[in-house]
Amino acid sequence: MQLFSGVIMLFLAFLGCEGAINVDPMKIVLEVPPGTVKEGTIVVTNLGDEPTTVSVRLSDFFLDERGNLLTLEPGTMGEMSLTGYLSFSPTNLSLEPGEAGQVSYRLQLPTEATGSHWACLLIAEEEPEVVEEEQGGIILRTEVRLQYAVTIYQNPLNRPSEPWVRVKEAELSLQENENGERIGMLVLAVENLTDIVLTPKGKVEIRDPSGTTVAEKVIEEFTLLPHGSLAMSFGFEAGSWEAGEYLGLAVIDAGGETLAAGQAIVEILPP
Repeated sequence: MQLFSGVIMLFLAFLGCEGAINVDPMKIVLEVPPGTVKEGTIVVTNLGDEPTTVSVRLSDFFLDERGNLLTLEPGTMGEMSLTGYLSFSPTNLSLEPGEAGQVSYRLQLPTEATGSHWACLLIAEEEPEVVEEEQGGIILRTEVRLQYAVTIYQNPLNRPSEPWVRVKEAELSLQENENGERIGMLVLAVENLTDIVLTPKGKVEIRDPSGTTVAEKVIEEFTLLPHGSLAMSFGFEAGSWEAGEYLGLAVIDAGGETLAAGQAIVEILPP
């Protein structure tokens, strides 16, 4: 039987991923007033056993309601784009195994700039990872090129009046997983009420009918673009929950004096 080969090219962008290189930091949040200059560096390290070359380019981006990063052409975000005010060098780095290199960036806003701006630097390995697989007599050769998105946000020094965030939706439900086990699922939607970029964090917890906390999880720092929202969900083992009303509670801290909270209730009926 004759085997035919085909090639599939995949070009993937990640907020953070594991590959042959390491990029640090992956997120930069700066408070820079108009007319001033801010400079910094990003370290790229070759973790592999072979020499590698990476490219660097500037891009606009947007975060959807699931937190997925969508890359866009520079300038697409209009007055919110940082691409017109951000320069960097070099555009290519050649790294030996274990070697670290630096990408320098320089941010300068015009004196008339207002509000927040953002952009990202896309750092990609030039040589793709190749995977070959036979399917029905056809050899599929997949080339995957990982692309690391270093997000850069600029905020003005002056902060708007509070509140900055709100939990606009909260729902607690009982579900079964693939093993037939009962799961309590808390779903939230958190909204940015301001014109600036926010990086909130928080926690969620479940309280039983007596008010005792039976489960809790930390919400790691996340990013909210101006007037944007993020949907998130949290699952808890609920096999031991007895009959009664259970409260799901979320508390969000955006760094100000005011905390945002949301709650939802689910009732477990007696058997």
